[in-house]
Amino acid sequence: MPKKRLVKRSLRPVFYIFCEGSKTEPYYLEHYIKNHCQGFRAIQVNRIKLDDIVKIPKTTKTDPISLVNMAVRQKSMSPSPDRDRYWCAYDREAESTIPSKYHIKAFKEASDNGIKVAFSNVCFEVWLLLHKQEGCASYDSCDDLLKRSRMREFYPEYKKGCRREFADAEITVARKRAAKMNEGTCKGHALNVSDALDPSHLVELNPYTNFYQLLDSIDAFLASQA
Repeated sequence: MPKKRLVKRSLRPVFYIFCEGSKTEPYYLEHYIKNHCQGFRAIQVNRIKLDDIVKIPKTTKTDPISLVNMAVRQKSMSPSPDRDRYWCAYDREAESTIPSKYHIKAFKEASDNGIKVAFSNVCFEVWLLLHKQEGCASYDSCDDLLKRSRMREFYPEYKKGCRREFADAEITVARKRAAKMNEGTCKGHALNVSDALDPSHLVELNPYTNFYQLLDSIDAFLASQA
């Protein structure tokens, strides 16, 4: 009886997202992926688990360098690193918490290894505010933002790690507001938006968030897998 010929299946690419926060950012992304991405229905029909192609690994890393290094290690173990996607999502935090030099080092390490960064200054809550209002003031820390912004008004009893759902319309407008806000922040520093890619400038831009670019990348990736 002739032996069956083994058919080698090509591995599907994987989208990895390494988050500084253990709950707030992962919860937001999980909800977004499951409810707002084109192509998700097709993925389900084809019986491909979303968890198989988009992974948000659990991590206890709270500084940007450690988080980027974790992504770099994962990439080094991948059987198809050129096809996979790697993102890190973290905040600027106060200078006293994480000095600029460490952020600059993390940005360089990420760039050298093909890791994308979703960066929010001063914190992820800037992105959440943009779901409810046009633009955002600059703040010294997350505590400062929670104290002086309208965050508590928009999100009563807000606490990190709470699960919240956002409508498509809110996310769409937040994307537009973030791009507009970033442009305004750059102009305030006499910079072009392209100059913000320089880490030495990026760490000084406040307020700033390119979290929407991570969402755009997720959209494109899932659509390509549908």
